[in-house]
Amino acid sequence: MILYVDDILMASNDLETMKDIGDASYVLGVKIYGNRSKRVLGLSQKMYAKNVLERLKMHNLKSISTPLEKNHRHSF
Repeated sequence: MILYVDDILMASNDLETMKDIGDASYVLGVKIYGNRSKRVLGLSQKMYAKNVLERLKMHNLKSISTPLEKNHRHSF
């Protein structure tokens, strides 16, 4: 179980001591997204990067993608 409270995520396997308030969608400016059925979890800092570029007056620069090997799987 994951619990989100004021930009803090806590995890526990003891459901009696924690309250489930649903899935987190943003933590510390990082968007959390996923698909449970496909076992996909992703993190995005797109809005944070956009805000930094706007603050630095660099938001009109041309962007490029950072390549990643197709079907790459991280192992932890």
